[in-house]
Amino acid sequence: MATPGKKLAKWQIRFQLREKGQSRPNPGAENDEGIVLDENSFGLPNVGDTVQYFCEDRVVLRKVISRHFNIEAHPKLPDKVFVSVNIVVEEASQEEISARINK
Repeated sequence: MATPGKKLAKWQIRFQLREKGQSRPNPGAENDEGIVLDENSFGLPNVGDTVQYFCEDRVVLRKVISRHFNIEAHPKLPDKVFVSVNIVVEEASQEEISARINK
């Protein structure tokens, strides 16, 4: 049961690839189902962070270049908030990946 005055959040996180030299990301998400979380406390990657996730049955490493949040309260569920996070990423360079692994 929720604490009075505290809203529970359901999160969905999608990663969208912007290829080098392009001004806009590719349409659609790289991680088809998205990541769905029912927790209120977890870490979201910041711009500049390196992330890894499954894409087409393989793990990919990407660099975060922007984040967009859409927050909605459902009128029939007053104690629940739905948060959709679209994270735009680009391929991380080998040098950057090596630097982060060797820290």
